[in-house]
Amino acid sequence: MLPASTDGLPTITLVQLLSRLAGRVRAVPATAPPTLLRWVACSELADPAPFLLGGELLLTAGTPITPGDAAGIRDYVARLVAARVGALGLGLSPVHSEVPPELVDACADAALPLLVVAQGTPFVMVTRTFAEILELKRIETLKSLADTNKRLMRATMQPRPEHELLMVAAERLATWAVLLGVNRQVRAQSPGAPDAHRLAPVLDRLLTGSGPRVAVDLADETGLAAVAHPVRSVDGTNLGALVVGHRPEWGAAEQSVLGSTVGLVELLARQRAAGDIAPAQLAVTLLLDSAPEPAALADLVAHAVGLEQAAPLRVVVGVAPAGEAPLAAPDALARLLAWRGLFATRLAALTGEGVVAITALAVTRADLAPLEELGWVFVVGRAVAARDLPGSHDEAAALRHRAVSDARSVLVEDGHRDVHAFIGREAGQVFARALLEPVTSLPPARAELLLGVLRAWLSQNGNWDASGRLLGLHRNSVRRHVLQAGAVLDRDLDDAEVRAELVIALRYLG
Repeated sequence: MLPASTDGLPTITLVQLLSRLAGRVRAVPATAPPTLLRWVACSELADPAPFLLGGELLLTAGTPITPGDAAGIRDYVARLVAARVGALGLGLSPVHSEVPPELVDACADAALPLLVVAQGTPFVMVTRTFAEILELKRIETLKSLADTNKRLMRATMQPRPEHELLMVAAERLATWAVLLGVNRQVRAQSPGAPDAHRLAPVLDRLLTGSGPRVAVDLADETGLAAVAHPVRSVDGTNLGALVVGHRPEWGAAEQSVLGSTVGLVELLARQRAAGDIAPAQLAVTLLLDSAPEPAALADLVAHAVGLEQAAPLRVVVGVAPAGEAPLAAPDALARLLAWRGLFATRLAALTGEGVVAITALAVTRADLAPLEELGWVFVVGRAVAARDLPGSHDEAAALRHRAVSDARSVLVEDGHRDVHAFIGREAGQVFARALLEPVTSLPPARAELLLGVLRAWLSQNGNWDASGRLLGLHRNSVRRHVLQAGAVLDRDLDDAEVRAELVIALRYLG
């Protein structure tokens, strides 16, 4: 069988040729192996090797073959095998009326397919049939390429264009594909693709340095080599990588499909990086029109985040790890592109504390977990209409301190909308220590008694009897302890605002 070729020459199988020449050419033995053939050649030389490229079906009338000369026939077959001949075809008459058994044995031992061309069948018929099969194959390939290109183009117009592109390409190429963003997070992948961490070595080689190149990992047990193609902006900024499982038997058609896929993926990445006219229109509208028409505003925002029509949106506020240094311009661009890719939006901006983005995604804790491991925390706002985004941002920004103090991201839709959510654990503890310090500095037993009575009294809305039942004390004892606590704190406990402050402080005192 012809080894897999990388020179782009077309091939057909021996089985295809025999099926078209049934009754005129047969295999000996009758079952033909799955051999690939590049062309048909004719020669009566004892050593035709210098005139062959490899992969040919070599036709001969048998002049170099002498019946009974087993050693000579074996030498002849060995020279053909060394020249990488695909198959040997022996024409019957005028030299041989039957196939010499020594030739059958020599070809079987050397695993060289042997064909017999029936008497009266011109060799040119074999060559012409081979050419006809190649031409039909070329036409089928062109039709298949045209169909594939149409499917690839249609994929770019789908809501998830990168995903659809990879699905079409992987199906056509019988392989897998993974698209990674600038931060190496998977943006899209086809079924059967390896985990991202397994692609780290080939990505390291690809993303180190500059200039046109690809990176290759050796083939795995499936026979596929991981080939990484860079995805870059017009000015050469790295936007990510497309990694494809590469099959050694690919020809020009498969390489064309792969090239089209890489080009379309890069085009989509550049569009996402540069944005389109919607963000600019949105900015001008907001800057120059203090009261833009609600429907027009909603449509502009939708287009800016990559939607075809208005839909609920979320504000995501991210806070970087403490002490993270400000980013220089190139790094800031890469970081911004990464955030835009992560939240699938063009509306993202770097802030002094981290990032803020407007997205249509339903961001979950699982989505944020990898970034939380790096020290980031987030507040994900409620899903709101475009006109309500300012209020949603105010709410998310107010909860930012809670997320930082708890070192845990806050999803507003989880119900974190009471006063304690906005204060945050750290700020609440500072407030509690400052307000209750006159009581907590008393002897421990006395402090514990006054704080316990205050908690019970406040929980019962100042009802003396209910507080007494809760504490197991007489109502007059409760009253006495409450008045003592007020005196120690130097606060008027009849003031509703003072009571509210004490309720908050007692919650964070622990």
